[in-house]
Amino acid sequence: MRESDVDWAQKALRAANDEIAQLKGTVNALRDELERARIGEQEKIQKALAASGDEIRQLRETINALRDQLEIRKRNHLQQLQAFESAYKSELAELQQMVRVMREKLEEIHARAR
Repeated sequence: MRESDVDWAQKALRAANDEIAQLKGTVNALRDELERARIGEQEKIQKALAASGDEIRQLRETINALRDQLEIRKRNHLQQLQAFESAYKSELAELQQMVRVMREKLEEIHARAR
């Protein structure tokens, strides 16, 4: 083998080794970038889960507050209905008593007129 062939082989070997080193660097850089992207996606997912968890908690609190308000209104409505019913029964009894008294007076008037 001649010296120029040896030089050429050494240069080719150095070039191949340089290319291998560059490719390894590229592979490592791409691997790192892929890992950063995966971590970034996981962080986005965690943030989205946290946000949806907060929203669910807020919605549940709103539902409970509305349920409580509805129960209070229902209770107030029932109390009003009971009050109206009591007033109605009282007035009805009063009117029935008035009718009895008027009927008795009318019967007395008719009895005297005979």
